[in-house]
Amino acid sequence: MTTLAIGAIATSVLTVKLSITVTDPEDGETMTVTRRTGAASPVAVMGASDVAAATTIITDPEAPLNRASRWTVTTSSGATIESDPVTLAAELAAISDPIVGVLGMCAVVDRDALSRAQRATMLTVEGDPSPWVVWDVPVGRTMPVQLLTLTPDAEAAVDQILSTGGPVLLRCVCGNHSDRWIQPIGDATTSARVVAKGSNPSRLWDLGDCVVYANNPLAALKAKGSTLGDVYDFVSTKTLGAIADTWDTLGAIAEADF
Repeated sequence: MTTLAIGAIATSVLTVKLSITVTDPEDGETMTVTRRTGAASPVAVMGASDVAAATTIITDPEAPLNRASRWTVTTSSGATIESDPVTLAAELAAISDPIVGVLGMCAVVDRDALSRAQRATMLTVEGDPSPWVVWDVPVGRTMPVQLLTLTPDAEAAVDQILSTGGPVLLRCVCGNHSDRWIQPIGDATTSARVVAKGSNPSRLWDLGDCVVYANNPLAALKAKGSTLGDVYDFVSTKTLGAIADTWDTLGAIAEADF
């Protein structure tokens, strides 16, 4: 019979590390990890749906800031367990690229002015003096985004995050705004010092219009974690013997895909 244990730990980079222990799983058994915040419906943890039921560590980069969440593991055999609540405390918003494993702290200056354009084209039909207007499917929602970084480290992180050009995660701190996956479009991203002269390191980032995703577009991928740090934190006695009791070889550690 499959038995489960789970531990949820807040990290310094505003992710939650889930240490999951699976004992005596059935052949081919799978598990799914979900996160529940307040009265909201549970949502799947990034890269943790229908994965092999095995002892592992999973990084959740989407946990809300300043709100308590719990994580539940459910296996295909019906075994289930829920973690204690964990809250990620933060004074500033956070923008991150979970695949690269980079996070930048920032203040959000402008967001949530959502718009949705439609594509149309004009056609001339023979025998009809009036032009025809053909509407295509609506394009995705967009919103303007401006961020303010306050330190050189945050500036470097945001610069690295935006350099990929891919979807990034923007999380709020107040609980009144939705956390959103966004993607800057075009070549409109600019940045400038708030104070042109002096030692003030603050920088204003104008991402221009960003595509707003309804859901995580990278949900099937696993967020990057710290392999050696995760292994060290996972074992209870912090020894090589404890590691060997869980994983026989370095290959087994690699297969856990931290």
